Amino acid sequence: MARPTHPRTGTHLVRFLLKNAAIGVGIAVLTVGLMVAFDFLNLRTLVSANDAGPLALCVMTVFFAITFGSVQMGIAVMLTADNGDRHEGRRACPEARLVPVRAVAARPSRHNGA
Repeated sequence: MARPTHPRTGTHLVRFLLKNAAIGVGIAVLTVGLMVAFDFLNLRTLVSANDAGPLALCVMTVFFAITFGSVQMGIAVMLTADNGDRHEGRRACPEARLVPVRAVAARPSRHNGA
């Protein structure tokens, strides 16, 4: 029987981060695949002409996955609201209000400005 998890426990947060990291990794793999498929900046030609091309492609994919996964997790964390138990997605901006403030005149200077 699965244990129920409370939204404030670590399991829920880890699952949230892993889900968004997987989304970022998927976007990275798709991006690298499209770059190779469309021969972006002669990448496919360079990979196929060099002996270390497949290794370079794997390294590039891993670095893209790390970068895109981290960015996706950061975006997901920044867009979550923490309003008690409500999770609406974005933080509400406070409403700006004009408030009258009494201004005090500065004392005149002793110098004549000369």
